[in-house]
Amino acid sequence: DGGLVEAVPVAGKVKLVGDFLTFGAETTPGGEVNTLDGWIDDVRISDIARYAGESFTPERRPTADGHTLLLLHMDANQHGYLFDASGRKAHVELRKPAKIRKVD
Repeated sequence: DGGLVEAVPVAGKVKLVGDFLTFGAETTPGGEVNTLDGWIDDVRISDIARYAGESFTPERRPTADGHTLLLLHMDANQHGYLFDASGRKAHVELRKPAKIRKVD
């Protein structure tokens, strides 16, 4: 809903664990630990910070720009794939327990 929950300063690079990227779950080298009980509408990964402050108004449907590394519209599932709308062609294969449901 755009409200800041927590902010923690970090330094260095992100360490990759495994060969996949998980949205909506906290993971460890042994697998998923906690999963989201809710909905993810869009996923945008950028090479810049998008928001600052205690709150922001989320975009209804994010758009790509020169800082967008990956943009997935979760309502655009095509036979088990989500197509990257960033223009970088990093299309995503959905794996279980992924569930995509279009909500009007």
